[in-house]
Amino acid sequence: MDPNTSSEITHKFPPFFQVHKDCRVERYRVSGFAPPTLDSRTGVESKDVVISPRTGVKARIFLPKINGPDLKKLPLVIHYHGGGFCVGSALDAVTAAFLTRLVSEANVVAISVDYRLAPEHPLPTAFDDSEPDEMLRFLYPGSSGTDSDPKLSPKADPDVGKMGVDKVLVLVAEKDGLRPRGVDYCEALRNSGWKGDVELVENEGEDHVFVRTFVRKCAGDYANHLILHDAGEIHQHRTVANNSKYGHVRN
Repeated sequence: MDPNTSSEITHKFPPFFQVHKDCRVERYRVSGFAPPTLDSRTGVESKDVVISPRTGVKARIFLPKINGPDLKKLPLVIHYHGGGFCVGSALDAVTAAFLTRLVSEANVVAISVDYRLAPEHPLPTAFDDSEPDEMLRFLYPGSSGTDSDPKLSPKADPDVGKMGVDKVLVLVAEKDGLRPRGVDYCEALRNSGWKGDVELVENEGEDHVFVRTFVRKCAGDYANHLILHDAGEIHQHRTVANNSKYGHVRN
């Protein structure tokens, strides 16, 4: 193979990935793999399971430390990691740090789905496993890449009013470019005929995925407040949507 051909770049989508002429995908930011383990500080245990033998897709389960003979049922958190469907992993160090902390503080069971990433697996593969621009059309062939697509915008989703819970909490960050998505999600729910209660919480001065960044850096009281806030909402049987149009964390 001509080395000049393999190194030539045909598409650039910072800060996510670039594509070489030989179709090789190079991601700009990759968080290292974190093996399943028993966390010595919190007692949270994680393990990996194959959820689709046909595709090999895995999920990681996080189990809290159980003290004593109490066998009560625990809430279940279904987690979908962020990254625009093209970066990130349920098995990386960022997700492990976030969910270990959440499971410990909230006393819940969490499952994070390691869905396949675009563009190697174009959308809607990520949906099956678990703003109009060129990158969305590259990731999702056949999509308009606009808010008219119900898989990209809750405002266009005819089923958004069929939410199977009665309370939803949406967390957004003031400086996050995806903040309008969270606001639109709230408005779509309120105008859909859904009979539940939706609450929007905006965190002033913060940017995208700041909660996970704070948790990873052990950033003190504010991170503790946010984690405990999510924990309380989970135990009130809410869906928690964090910095995403359809949510990073759902129960």
